[in-house]
Formats: sequence, structure tokens, C-alpha cells
Amino acid sequence: MKNTEDDEIRNLVKNLYGSSADSLYSLAITGGGVKVVDWLLSVPGASNRILEVVVPYSTPSLTKYLGKSIEKSVSLETALILANKAYKEAKQKHPDKNHFVGIGVTASLDTNRLKRSQNKFYMVAKSDKKLLGYCAIFSKGLRDRSTEDQITSRAILSLMYEVAGLKNNIEMNLFEDDQFIRYSRLEFMIDELFQGKKDYIFVDPSGLASDCLDFSGIIIPGSFNPLHQGHIGMMKSGSKFLKDSHVLFELSISNVDKPDLDKEELMSRIRQFQGLYGIIITRSPMFVEKSKLFPGCKFIVGIDTMERILDKKYYQSEKDLLDTISEFKKLGIQFLVVGRSDIDGQFKSLSDIQIGESVKSLILEISESDFRIDISSRDLR
Repeated sequence: MKNTEDDEIRNLVKNLYGSSADSLYSLAITGGGVKVVDWLLSVPGASNRILEVVVPYSTPSLTKYLGKSIEKSVSLETALILANKAYKEAKQKHPDKNHFVGIGVTASLDTNRLKRSQNKFYMVAKSDKKLLGYCAIFSKGLRDRSTEDQITSRAILSLMYEVAGLKNNIEMNLFEDDQFIRYSRLEFMIDELFQGKKDYIFVDPSGLASDCLDFSGIIIPGSFNPLHQGHIGMMKSGSKFLKDSHVLFELSISNVDKPDLDKEELMSRIRQFQGLYGIIITRSPMFVEKSKLFPGCKFIVGIDTMERILDKKYYQSEKDLLDTISEFKKLGIQFLVVGRSDIDGQFKSLSDIQIGESVKSLILEISESDFRIDISSRDLR
């Protein structure tokens, strides 16, 4: 490394240690990015900020460190496991301190062995309030191992800066053909949702995600492909009708009548809400499943959706349908129905569908005069 670059790195580490952010770092690194260890420990002040650095480099060492074998050692999931381990151990070993940050890094860099996979790294930083991650996939054959390790080490510094909330202008010296991905708490939670580890996540208008939501207001379910003025109108009219300003949208990654969403499409639909409204992401295609997650809620649905909720073909038997209606009642669920035009342009309301006596007490209706917007997501697409 040139002297100017030596000075740059030294100054970056000095700034990290001298900042007002009082983060304490514990790092677990495997496969690459080890240059950062020298950078961090060669600057005065390291003992006040660096609690521990472990390098379980071989597969047996990694297995022993984590206490279990890992199916895929170079992955976002493994980096997250390493970060969680580093974070938890720091808290356990230093109960008298606060503001811990666990950094987990796993990499597969240039080697003299033949391999099919691309050279890359994954890294995750976990603190009390933040969860961030980076991934870089290097263009093949353009760098040697030392250069890739240096880039990985720069990325670790960058991640340490970011999780501490410091201004971050650290160059990673990536090429145009390299791939770089930044992960936030939302992406991690979406991964867990798809893996079945979470039943839902809530994304607030700022884009922050949480898996804890105590909510019993109004929920507007939909596919939101795209979000349009009809949905907004339903929200405003429903809120006025029910005299309740607590309204959230809900999108399920699974659907009874349509293919499941993939992560890319889900993120695209979530982005429509940022800066505007909160949205709940579930993996609950059936309304009885949504109701169990949020008892006491009122669902605003279109007349076609209400028909499907009461359609026997979506249930194993008529008893199954009656049991579901009974469950809605136990959970304190209500449905507010809005009419809409059918394919022939005829406006359809509750009076046009069959509703059994057992379910009438659960259903309210916004009249056509109070709300009607003939917008179809299909037509907009």
C-alpha cells in the first residue's frame, strides 16, 4: 500500500476512534478482509474501541466458533450469524459496558485453487438499534487476492462508520462491472419472512421495519400492483365512515388465486408506500390468518373480495366456512365493504350478493354515493 493510502487508512481509523460515537466493536472474520485487523490495531486508541477480533478461518474453526456446521459458509445468512455471535459475546463478556457492535464477515477471494463461484464477500453489522449489511461480487480475473482483501477491509471500515452514524466517504475502489449490494433491516426481515421465521413485518412510511406491532385499527389488504387512487380513496372514506384515523395497508407474499411474490417484486411494491403510508407485509393469504395476527381490526375490502371470503370453494367444507365466520366473531373482526363496477360496467354492492344470517353482523358497507372510483389495477398495468 502506498504511503498516501497508508495515511488515509490511518486517518480513517483515528476518526473512528476519536468520534463522539462511543461504539464498541467485536469482529468475527472468515475468508478475507483480514487487513482491517492490522489497520484497527495499529492505531492508538484501539483498546478503547475494539473488544475482540476472531478469525475462524478454516471450516472446522468456523464450525467450532459457531457451535454448529454451516451449509453455505459464504452467504448473507452466515455473515448475520457471525455478527449476532460477535454481538452477543461482547455483551456477555463486558456486562459493565454499552453500545456494542458485532461485525460478521465471510468472504471467498482469489485463490490458486480452481473454483466455479465468483469471488465475493458478505458482511453484517449489528448494534442495539441497527442492522446493516454489504455484499460485493467481484468481476473475475481483474484483481489478485491481496487487492480483493484490501477492498473487503475497506468495506469493513465503511460498515463500521455507517453503523456508528458517521459521515462515510470511504472509497471501496470497485469497478463498474463489480456488483455491490447494501442491505438494511428491512431486507433482513423480508428474508426471515420468506423463510417462515416471521409471520409479518411492519414497514413505516420512513422505510424502517419492525416485527412487533400492536394494532387494532383499520387494515386495507391488497396486491397494490400498483398502488392507486382507488386504494387511497378507500382509506380516506373508510377512515371517515368508521371514525378511526389508524389505517394501515397489508400485502401478503402468498395469495390464494395468484403466484407468490418474489423478493424483488415485493421490494418494488413496498417502495410505493415510502414517504406516504405504513404497510404490513404478511405471509397470510386467508383472512382468518390475517385476523389472528391482528384481532379487533376492521378490514376494508372490495365487493369481489367479500364474495371470495364467503365462497365455499375456498373452504374444505361448509362447516369449515361456518367455523371461519365464528372465528372472525371471536376475534372481533369487522369488514367494511366498498362496491365496484363489474366487467360489464355495472356497479355491484352488497345487495347483489348472497350473505348468510350468520355473517351479516360482521359486515358494514360504504354506499356508492359516499365512495365510488372505477379504477382497475389491471387496466393501469
